[in-house]
Amino acid sequence: MLEATYTLANGVQIPKIGFGTWMIDADADAAKAVHEAID
Repeated sequence: MLEATYTLANGVQIPKIGFGTWMIDADADAAKAVHEAID
C-alpha cells in the first residue's frame, strides 16, 4: 500500500496515504482520515 504514489506535474512522486492529510490539525481528525483511507 505504501508503494502507491501520485506523480505531480513537476515529476515528484508523493505517497497516496499522505495526500490530503498533511494539513489536518486535530489528532482525532487525522486518525479518522487515515483509518477511512485504509478501509
